[in-house]
Amino acid sequence: MGFRLFLSHARDLTGINKMISDIGKITGVNERADLLIKKISSELPDVTKPDSLSETALIIIAVNPLMTTNDKTFINEISELAGFRNIYAGEVQEYPVINYEDVVNRNPDVIIFPTDTLNTGKNSEYETEIRERMHNSGAVKNGNIIFIDEDIMFRPGPRITDAVKTLRNKYIRKELK
Repeated sequence: MGFRLFLSHARDLTGINKMISDIGKITGVNERADLLIKKISSELPDVTKPDSLSETALIIIAVNPLMTTNDKTFINEISELAGFRNIYAGEVQEYPVINYEDVVNRNPDVIIFPTDTLNTGKNSEYETEIRERMHNSGAVKNGNIIFIDEDIMFRPGPRITDAVKTLRNKYIRKELK
């Protein structure tokens, strides 16, 4: 049919910037794309990766089946920029299916759960399942389950800095209580 396709698979912040630049070129709005990239970069001094990633985290991608991410994804980079060390960073698959027993054995300090934050009923069900199935983990024992809007966490784009700031703020506020 003669359709031209553009595919992008941004794995990190560099890939996100390239995707924005490429879309700008394709659509003839190079200057706007460059401005957006500069805006993201200008916010990065506030979200640079900490020298040490002291808190370990499970990043939940899906509950049924239970899935996470490795260190080859922008989702992992968001978590690292927020100061968390992914307990599944070394996995071969980008989005491995895991089990609750292994999570408890790895004992994360924090559980990061990107979800539809407006769907409180479903989130309550997920939280109940997580608490029941991972009750022996440090994250559950200490009440460190962070729900974050999936739109800022799962979509590679300019809101990556919002995701980092939101994760930091939710965890810091919890720590101060």
